Amino acid sequence: MPMRKNQSRIFSFCSLLMSLLFAYSALVQLNDPDWYFWLPLYSSAFLVNLLKVGMPSKKRTLILVAQLTLVGGNLLFVKVVIEALISGGLSAFWSMDMRERVVREKAGSGLVVLSMLLHLKASTTTSTDETKFAKRNQKSAFSQVGKLIGTELVPFELIPTRCRNMYKMHVQSNRNRLCTYLHAGMALVAVVSYGLCIYVFGFINKEEMEFS
Repeated sequence: MPMRKNQSRIFSFCSLLMSLLFAYSALVQLNDPDWYFWLPLYSSAFLVNLLKVGMPSKKRTLILVAQLTLVGGNLLFVKVVIEALISGGLSAFWSMDMRERVVREKAGSGLVVLSMLLHLKASTTTSTDETKFAKRNQKSAFSQVGKLIGTELVPFELIPTRCRNMYKMHVQSNRNRLCTYLHAGMALVAVVSYGLCIYVFGFINKEEMEFS
């Protein structure tokens, strides 16, 4: 339990960091010619991360906004990739030169997509969903025990306590492993996002940056 609480705090802290970064990203879009694409995207990404930190009980709202943001992020990522291919071919597609507008937009939309995927997966990994998961897998798991006593499926209450406990431990272990991956993924996204932000605004002259 302490490990789960610490992991939850890490996820919330990373969500706070990402909300601040997406809020800043939304503000700097006001001077861009295509702000009507990117301002809503970064604003909705900010809202999702803020809901996770400030109102975690608003899970349905978070999931809905995250789904819409994920769709928007994917569409804009495809848009930027097509622009890169048209303007410079494969070399522009693989370019990591943050002075180029399409590269920055590709990175921004990609980080939004990754963040939303992590939030959606974390939000749907609830006790209710885990119960549904257990019920879906209960037949295949307990049928193996049932075959030992000559039946195809053994009712849950007739399964020996030891077997039930082992199965519950297996489900809990998978859940803990998934939570660890989600929290590590969110931490990695936050580190990469802030690293790119520091690099762009700290080491690249504004005069060298392409905005159109």
